[in-house]
Amino acid sequence: MEQQKLINFADRFLLVALCLFLVLAPFLKIAVKVILGLSVAVLFVASFLKYKYAYNKGLLHVSPVLKAILIFLGAAILSTLFSALPKHSYGILMDRYIPYVLFFILGLVVVKNNIRNFFIICTIVVSLNIVIGIGGMKDYLAFHPERLFTAFKMDVTLTNFLIIFAPLCACGAILAGARLWHVLNFVGLIFILPVFVWVGSRSTWFSVAVAVFTVLLLKKTRRLFLWALLLIFAVILMPTFFQNRLHNTFNTNTWGDRMLLYQTAGKIFLHYPLLGSGTGTFEKLLYEFGPVGGYPEGRIHLHAHNTFLEVLSEMGIIGFFAFCGIFFCFFRMVSKFKALWQGDSVPGQGMILGGIAGIVAVLIFANASTLIIVGMRDAPVFWFFLGAISGLCDQKIVN
Repeated sequence: MEQQKLINFADRFLLVALCLFLVLAPFLKIAVKVILGLSVAVLFVASFLKYKYAYNKGLLHVSPVLKAILIFLGAAILSTLFSALPKHSYGILMDRYIPYVLFFILGLVVVKNNIRNFFIICTIVVSLNIVIGIGGMKDYLAFHPERLFTAFKMDVTLTNFLIIFAPLCACGAILAGARLWHVLNFVGLIFILPVFVWVGSRSTWFSVAVAVFTVLLLKKTRRLFLWALLLIFAVILMPTFFQNRLHNTFNTNTWGDRMLLYQTAGKIFLHYPLLGSGTGTFEKLLYEFGPVGGYPEGRIHLHAHNTFLEVLSEMGIIGFFAFCGIFFCFFRMVSKFKALWQGDSVPGQGMILGGIAGIVAVLIFANASTLIIVGMRDAPVFWFFLGAISGLCDQKIVN
């Protein structure tokens, strides 16, 4: 019985720690690393106790997505071993790729422990949306920047968090079954919508709009028109500067150095086609393979601004297919969760679909950013959510 209490305490502690991670990730990078270390230690102890006392022999159901991620990690290790800059690649592997896999596992486990944990996590995220919305509006109205990048005067990398969190609020507000969920998500959406406009990121606007529309369309809900009305309302209320940006979305002359960066990624891939130049080496080989004299804007660009091209250049064709395999397995698993897409029989379906829409939005956004494989603030949140949704959908399918 004492072991049971200890296991239950460890599971609850893990949930609290990961909720704290979500709250602090936008503001404190160091907190992410500290909480990761603490959470992994607690997970190890809890897993050992569960195995030793036969509390739960199935410590971790190896879902298809987890298998795909482990294959991708293997490809990353291979790329590191044969890297053009082995020392640098090793640092990137340890600082980014292994933590991303650990965050995925933590998301998977915390939902496996109790499916209701997913909805606790969603409540935290919606509440965080409200906080970020208040902070963003406060900064915009106080300083009137051309584009908004801060909340409470802190650099929050707003686009990268909005792309994950905004679809959750949107689908929750439109599809949530319980009235409380409707209200909470609607309030979150109201607070986040102005910030969503003011960040001025066209790829963010496009990604969220398309992702939510796609999920609602697949759900075959008549409430799809609500999302269309909301988007029209947002465009109408846009200041002239943002309307002009929207109008020039597909004008490549307004894309800065992106086309040159894409070409550079292609050149690196052609030079290292099989295993790539090594994890994290794009930022080191950029000027060797880039245009002579640098880039027209004169700024330092460390990444390709396209996740798929950066993976292709750094990890070659093997790593690229391993990377794409993760999301193939994820969407294949989600498609098997038929009850989620048929009728309203799944409790909390709005939040689940919102989480899926967030993953879709990030993958669209990945064509204009390197959110998924760079950084220790927003990227871990993505991998954590991918794990949590994978765990939830996998549990529903298995059960």
